[in-house]
Amino acid sequence: CLQIFLFLLISTAAYCYYAVVIPLWLTWESTAGIASGVMFFVLLALMTTSYLRTWLSDPGTVPAGWMPEEMMEQGASQGVLERDALPMAAQPKDGRYCRRCDGYKPPRAQHCKQCGKCVLRMDHHCPWVQNCVGEANTKFFILFLFYGTVTSLYYSVSVIWFLWALLSRESKLKFRDIAGFLGMLLGTLIIIVCLTLMLASLFGWNAYLLMRNQTSIENYDIEVAPSRSRNKAKKVKHRYDIGTYKNIQSVMGQSPLIWLLPIAPWSGSKDDMGGKNEDEEDEHEMKALRSSED
Repeated sequence: CLQIFLFLLISTAAYCYYAVVIPLWLTWESTAGIASGVMFFVLLALMTTSYLRTWLSDPGTVPAGWMPEEMMEQGASQGVLERDALPMAAQPKDGRYCRRCDGYKPPRAQHCKQCGKCVLRMDHHCPWVQNCVGEANTKFFILFLFYGTVTSLYYSVSVIWFLWALLSRESKLKFRDIAGFLGMLLGTLIIIVCLTLMLASLFGWNAYLLMRNQTSIENYDIEVAPSRSRNKAKKVKHRYDIGTYKNIQSVMGQSPLIWLLPIAPWSGSKDDMGGKNEDEEDEHEMKALRSSED
């Protein structure tokens, strides 16, 4: 289980840092030792909290019985408030209906086979968190990648610096002083350096999507599918790109003061579910591109 692996890795890294690196190198009596210990604890706490919120939060499940606004308006005008009772003329013809969930999907929602439900602004199903990344937990996922990268880099640099200090002629420490911990230190360091590279690349990719207000699914539809279609000149404009700053606000929160805090910015209002289906034209264009792929 990935959660068990991550728990063991974090526990081992914390033990190495607090039981070996700080006591034998910086010492707890020094200001540098205390500051380093506090900094590493804060980074671990932010990373772990972001991970847990990504894993345990609802990603943004489409409410049961949700209907497009035009259907609600037509139904209300005819005194009908249930979807099944609406006349066929009132049914939307944009294909935003999920047969698996037996319900309509708001704009940007997708069905997740692993979770068995439709998710608002679905990006992907992440095996690392065993949950979908969607409207309600995208911020936590991005923060997990960010703090995971920073924490892993901080640990890697600290351990490498510690090992380098052992090789220094002026150092009072010798390798025999850490003989019992050397295997654990090196093994953990190798794994975390690899994780640093992976997390950094994933964070860079998701930061790029964030600044363009795209999900990975939308990025494929807009940029990859047209390049593979027969009509390569055809481009689909992304309707939700409202400028870099506002794109970040739409996911991370209105105030920059909370962007780096693992607290929810999303309220789940009607507007978050698309309101009127304004992306109908883009949806038809994307379907045409998918069907024309080689």
